[in-house]
Amino acid sequence: MSSYKNILVAVDLTDEGLKLIDKMESIVGKGATVNLIYVGSVFGALFPVSGLGGNPGIEEAEAVHTEYVAELKTYLQQIANKSSLPIDKAYVELGKVSTEVKDLAEKLGSDLIVIGQ
Repeated sequence: MSSYKNILVAVDLTDEGLKLIDKMESIVGKGATVNLIYVGSVFGALFPVSGLGGNPGIEEAEAVHTEYVAELKTYLQQIANKSSLPIDKAYVELGKVSTEVKDLAEKLGSDLIVIGQ
């Protein structure tokens, strides 16, 4: 049985990446908590180069960003709900993967970070 009690699993939302959640069943022990994180990139489509489609207003950019993050959160939560793991929460962050995963792991007090396939 595993001695890990607070596990953070970073997933990439591909079919292969999501298989990682299934593989975690053999690692997660009784009484453990699992959190999921997906880190997306801040996509350049929000701020196209002037002259190549124009620049959206800040309100439009924020609306697109908010919708993008909301859709990702919904999708990740659906994945969490289907899992037999004791998933506490699913997080979506935008930025550099290593930084976002490390920061969340520290915030949650994770004793194991799982990344990979």
